[in-house]
Amino acid sequence: MSRRLQFLLLTSMALALSCTSPLVLPDDEEKADTASVDPDGQGWETVEIVSEGTRSDPFSVREAQTAAPAEDVWVEGVIVGFVKGTSAPSSATFSLADKNAVNQSNLLISDTVTSDYRRCIAIRLKSGSEERSELNLYDNPSVMHERLKVHGSLTKYLSIVGIKEVEEYVVGADENKDGEEENKDGEEDKEDDGGGNHSSSDTPFRPNSIDEPISVAEVVAYVDSMHTLQRVDQAYSDEAWVAGFIVGYYNKSPQFGKTSYETNVVLADSASVTDARRVLVVKLPKGEVRAAVNLSDNPDNLYRRLTIHGRICDEYGGLPSMDNVAESATYLNGSPTFRLWD
Repeated sequence: MSRRLQFLLLTSMALALSCTSPLVLPDDEEKADTASVDPDGQGWETVEIVSEGTRSDPFSVREAQTAAPAEDVWVEGVIVGFVKGTSAPSSATFSLADKNAVNQSNLLISDTVTSDYRRCIAIRLKSGSEERSELNLYDNPSVMHERLKVHGSLTKYLSIVGIKEVEEYVVGADENKDGEEENKDGEEDKEDDGGGNHSSSDTPFRPNSIDEPISVAEVVAYVDSMHTLQRVDQAYSDEAWVAGFIVGYYNKSPQFGKTSYETNVVLADSASVTDARRVLVVKLPKGEVRAAVNLSDNPDNLYRRLTIHGRICDEYGGLPSMDNVAESATYLNGSPTFRLWD
């Protein structure tokens, strides 16, 4: 065999082998380091930063987007999904319907349940770490829509603002806030509403709407603060849009997972909540809203997400409650009076 023929034969064999070799992609984190933030050019909506970024006073997600880059901060939000590939703008995913597609290496958190990556920051779940074991949505689907407080440095990750090195984290209520101190003026610490915003009797809620409602945790913190101030008998006048999952109804106490009632529903920030200290009871007046929302006539509404407007009070056994809900299902200040999500 001539040398020329041998060379051609060896070249052909090398090409054939290369075609059958597996394709190796770079690690998500490696590619994310070089990806540009917000490639579609729409940008983040900056907000005024009023939180300190500490464990007892964490940044909201939108504050974190404004503050980035920043080192050694706490951020709190709701777990809403993950990034399937290496870029949130192209592969942010907000459903667990296809379990085999769930990426274990990261989470997306937002101030409220959303399907808009621009309202999220990404949290890296490092391989072999405790946070990956406890938080990844493939193995822990129940943490979807739970609140997450996370400590680390804000940087670029998966083409958006994120935290690549998790120092500490807290899922759900933080019952051990280390390092809480009185503020510089010697006043009491602010009441943490569970969402990076702080409630008081003067300005209890952040700006809210049907598209950007407050959480049940924020309402609970407000009512608890009113009780602490011994203002239980005060006529509440603060109204808000609130979103949560319908987890049951109230009859002398919250009845979780039950559907045989029509005058109220109980909301929580997660469909898995069975703790009476973490719920909002919504009074349903006779009319179109009750007809559409109540569980007796609509048992399939159990565990659906509801956004609704009304006045915050403590009518049901001292529990955080909502009354003054509109009877009509039409419009309030240009928005429908409630929204049920599939």
